[in-house]
Amino acid sequence: MTKISKREVDETIITDDDLSLGAWEDWTPTFANFTKGSATIVAKFKQIGKTVHFRVSVTLAADSVVGASPTIGLPVPAVTYPTNTPIGVAYFRDASVPSVTLGRITISGTTATIPTYFSVVGSLITHNGLSAVLPFTWATGDYILCTGTYEAD
Repeated sequence: MTKISKREVDETIITDDDLSLGAWEDWTPTFANFTKGSATIVAKFKQIGKTVHFRVSVTLAADSVVGASPTIGLPVPAVTYPTNTPIGVAYFRDASVPSVTLGRITISGTTATIPTYFSVVGSLITHNGLSAVLPFTWATGDYILCTGTYEAD
């Protein structure tokens, strides 16, 4: 590793190409407890050093099935985090109403995320796993949007 002085850094112009801030890459996430059928899935990520930013949207089709606590695979394996560490946010849209339910993404192991939704129980806000009927009954046109950031292994 070459050491450079503060003066050399101050006089250097850093471009987007130097930082690899170009276009995000496509990836095909793996799913568990979710049958995608002909759903429209858009998944992008950008890795800068060991930091990974990702987003994935899933617009359900008539033959898509949301199971109990589905998971979405990450584009790059993560370091080991404590169980249920939040790494992002999730939005669940019921196209028939229309309405949006907010949630979060927690990490599961080093290769998958678990989208959960927020609900109010008494005076507490809890997060709960998805199912075929939670946070609403899933149908054609409904979507799941997740975005987050984590440290790559």
